[in-house]
Amino acid sequence: MSKQLSVFLENAPGRLDAVLSTLAEAGIDIHAFSIAERTETGILRMLVNDPDKGVAVLSAAGMTSKAAEVILVKIGDAPGSAIRPVRVLAEAGVNVEYAFAYENRTKDAAILILRVNDNALAEEALSGAGIAVVALSDIF
Repeated sequence: MSKQLSVFLENAPGRLDAVLSTLAEAGIDIHAFSIAERTETGILRMLVNDPDKGVAVLSAAGMTSKAAEVILVKIGDAPGSAIRPVRVLAEAGVNVEYAFAYENRTKDAAILILRVNDNALAEEALSGAGIAVVALSDIF
Protein backbone atom coordinates (compact mmCIF):
# COMPACT_ATOMS: atom_id res chain seq x y z
CA MET A 1 0.00 0.00 0.00
CA SER A 2 1.22 3.49 -0.83
CA LYS A 3 -0.06 6.94 0.00
CA GLN A 4 -0.89 9.80 -2.28
CA LEU A 5 -1.24 13.44 -1.33
CA SER A 6 -4.56 15.09 -2.23
CA VAL A 7 -4.93 18.86 -2.13
CA PHE A 8 -8.23 20.70 -2.42
CA LEU A 9 -7.82 23.88 -4.48
CA GLU A 10 -9.89 26.87 -5.36
CA ASN A 11 -10.14 26.99 -9.16
CA ALA A 12 -8.29 30.31 -9.48
CA PRO A 13 -5.03 31.66 -10.92
CA GLY A 14 -1.99 31.07 -8.72
CA ARG A 15 -3.42 28.27 -6.55
CA LEU A 16 -1.41 25.49 -8.24
CA ASP A 17 1.72 27.65 -8.07
CA ALA A 18 1.20 28.16 -4.33
CA VAL A 19 0.93 24.42 -3.68
CA LEU A 20 3.90 23.49 -5.83
CA SER A 21 6.05 26.25 -4.36
CA THR A 22 5.15 25.32 -0.78
CA LEU A 23 6.03 21.68 -1.38
CA ALA A 24 9.29 22.56 -3.17
CA GLU A 25 10.40 24.85 -0.33
CA ALA A 26 9.83 21.96 2.10
CA GLY A 27 11.89 19.56 -0.02
CA ILE A 28 8.88 17.48 -1.10
CA ASP A 29 9.59 15.74 -4.43
CA ILE A 30 6.59 15.28 -6.73
CA HIS A 31 6.79 12.13 -8.84
CA ALA A 32 3.41 12.29 -10.60
CA PHE A 33 0.24 14.35 -10.35
CA SER A 34 -3.24 14.78 -11.72
CA ILE A 35 -5.81 17.53 -11.36
CA ALA A 36 -9.54 16.85 -11.36
CA GLU A 37 -11.46 20.03 -12.09
CA ARG A 38 -14.80 21.12 -10.77
CA THR A 39 -16.51 24.46 -11.34
CA GLU A 40 -15.28 26.25 -8.23
CA THR A 41 -12.65 23.85 -6.92
CA GLY A 42 -10.27 21.14 -8.01
CA ILE A 43 -8.45 18.21 -6.48
CA LEU A 44 -4.74 17.87 -7.05
CA ARG A 45 -3.59 14.28 -6.49
CA MET A 46 0.11 13.59 -6.27
CA LEU A 47 2.62 10.86 -5.63
CA VAL A 48 5.29 12.51 -3.50
CA ASN A 49 8.29 11.28 -1.54
CA ASP A 50 6.72 12.12 1.85
CA PRO A 51 2.91 12.53 1.78
CA ASP A 52 2.53 12.94 5.56
CA LYS A 53 5.08 15.77 5.62
CA GLY A 54 3.29 17.26 2.60
CA VAL A 55 0.01 17.35 4.53
CA ALA A 56 1.71 19.02 7.50
CA VAL A 57 3.47 21.64 5.35
CA LEU A 58 0.36 22.49 3.36
CA SER A 59 -1.77 22.65 6.51
CA ALA A 60 0.71 25.10 8.05
CA ALA A 61 0.32 27.21 4.89
CA GLY A 62 -3.48 27.21 5.29
CA MET A 63 -4.21 24.68 2.53
CA THR A 64 -6.54 21.70 2.87
CA SER A 65 -4.99 18.35 2.06
CA LYS A 66 -4.92 14.72 3.13
CA ALA A 67 -2.93 11.55 2.55
CA ALA A 68 -4.91 8.64 1.12
CA GLU A 69 -3.99 5.04 0.50
CA VAL A 70 -3.69 4.00 -3.13
CA ILE A 71 -2.58 0.90 -4.96
CA LEU A 72 0.27 1.10 -7.45
CA VAL A 73 0.19 -1.50 -10.21
CA LYS A 74 3.11 -2.02 -12.57
CA ILE A 75 1.86 -2.41 -16.13
CA GLY A 76 3.45 -2.50 -19.56
CA ASP A 77 4.00 0.53 -21.72
CA ALA A 78 1.76 -0.57 -24.59
CA PRO A 79 -1.83 -0.02 -25.72
CA GLY A 80 -4.30 -1.90 -23.52
CA SER A 81 -1.91 -2.56 -20.63
CA ALA A 82 -4.36 -1.18 -18.07
CA ILE A 83 -7.21 -3.46 -19.15
CA ARG A 84 -6.13 -6.61 -17.34
CA PRO A 85 -5.74 -5.15 -13.82
CA VAL A 86 -8.96 -3.17 -14.16
CA ARG A 87 -10.80 -6.28 -15.34
CA VAL A 88 -9.39 -8.37 -12.47
CA LEU A 89 -10.66 -5.77 -9.99
CA ALA A 90 -14.10 -5.65 -11.61
CA GLU A 91 -14.38 -9.44 -11.53
CA ALA A 92 -13.43 -9.39 -7.82
CA GLY A 93 -16.17 -6.82 -7.11
CA VAL A 94 -13.72 -3.99 -6.40
CA ASN A 95 -14.82 -0.51 -7.45
CA VAL A 96 -12.17 1.81 -8.91
CA GLU A 97 -13.03 5.27 -7.54
CA TYR A 98 -10.39 7.01 -9.65
CA ALA A 99 -7.14 6.30 -11.39
CA PHE A 100 -4.23 8.01 -13.08
CA ALA A 101 -0.94 6.76 -14.44
CA TYR A 102 2.75 7.50 -14.47
CA GLU A 103 4.84 6.40 -17.43
CA ASN A 104 8.54 5.65 -17.11
CA ARG A 105 10.04 5.33 -20.59
CA THR A 106 13.50 4.53 -19.22
CA LYS A 107 12.12 1.40 -17.53
CA ASP A 108 9.68 0.59 -20.38
CA ALA A 109 6.84 0.40 -17.89
CA ALA A 110 4.00 2.42 -16.46
CA ILE A 111 2.44 2.62 -13.03
CA LEU A 112 -1.32 2.65 -12.69
CA ILE A 113 -2.34 4.52 -9.53
CA LEU A 114 -5.69 3.30 -8.24
CA ARG A 115 -7.97 4.45 -5.45
CA VAL A 116 -10.40 1.63 -4.76
CA ASN A 117 -13.18 0.89 -2.29
CA ASP A 118 -11.45 -2.19 -0.78
CA ASN A 119 -7.64 -2.14 -0.72
CA ALA A 120 -7.20 -5.58 0.84
CA LEU A 121 -9.49 -7.30 -1.64
CA ALA A 122 -7.89 -5.41 -4.54
CA GLU A 123 -4.36 -6.41 -3.54
CA GLU A 124 -5.45 -10.02 -3.04
CA ALA A 125 -7.16 -10.17 -6.45
CA LEU A 126 -4.29 -8.50 -8.29
CA SER A 127 -1.61 -10.62 -6.62
CA GLY A 128 -3.66 -13.76 -7.22
CA ALA A 129 -3.77 -12.90 -10.92
CA GLY A 130 0.01 -12.43 -11.01
CA ILE A 131 -0.20 -8.65 -11.39
CA ALA A 132 2.59 -6.73 -9.69
CA VAL A 133 1.46 -4.43 -6.90
CA VAL A 134 4.42 -2.19 -6.04
CA ALA A 135 5.37 0.31 -3.36
CA LEU A 136 6.32 3.89 -4.09
CA SER A 137 9.83 3.14 -2.84
CA ASP A 138 10.14 0.42 -5.52
CA ILE A 139 9.54 2.95 -8.29
CA PHE A 140 11.34 6.12 -7.25
